[in-house]
Amino acid sequence: MSPTTTTTFHLFPLLPLELRLQIWESTITPRTVLLRVGTRHWRPFTTQAAYSLLPTTSAPALLRTCHESREVGLKAYTQAFSEWDTDRSPGRCSPAAAAAARYLWVNFALDMIDIGGLGIQFVAMYKRQIRRLKLECDRANTVGRYEFGLLRDQLQTGEYERLREVEIGVRDDAWFPESWRRDGAFVEGWRLEVRNWEDGRGYTLLMERMIGGGDDDGNCG
Repeated sequence: MSPTTTTTFHLFPLLPLELRLQIWESTITPRTVLLRVGTRHWRPFTTQAAYSLLPTTSAPALLRTCHESREVGLKAYTQAFSEWDTDRSPGRCSPAAAAAARYLWVNFALDMIDIGGLGIQFVAMYKRQIRRLKLECDRANTVGRYEFGLLRDQLQTGEYERLREVEIGVRDDAWFPESWRRDGAFVEGWRLEVRNWEDGRGYTLLMERMIGGGDDDGNCG
């Protein structure tokens, strides 16, 4: 007779509280949180835009399992980015939806915030909280080159004071070494690694902040 397997541990509620809390806390691991925003120009004859926060990343399971796990989760995760869900006006959605803007659950100490092709102004409110940031940049056009330089300048001046890791997917129609050096992609105090470079197509820039001339753990690189 073959043994029966199960994914349910029925005796979990009988474990000591301290052990249960440790188990819940062990589930708090780094995630990638996708920030995606839709734009609607919904007022006739005006350029005023209404934004809609797209539901791209589910809430952590810790917040949805039970009351005890949720209490642990609320200490680790915070609601963020609801300011980009302005398209909640009465008449365009139900009264309940109009009263509550969407948001994303984020652990800024662990999670990678992936803003895709959005400009960095979409995370400006959280620039003193974000530790890991991922974005895309099209340096084949003027807007993309401006965004690329703006991010570099803000890293250089320390505006993102807690930021430790940046991943930039760059589309570039220029030869990599020259385009990189001209824009000064390297920022003082940051280690730079280039991956997936294809001449005339693009590359990925991985940037890691060095603390005190070395890594976060104090080892010089």
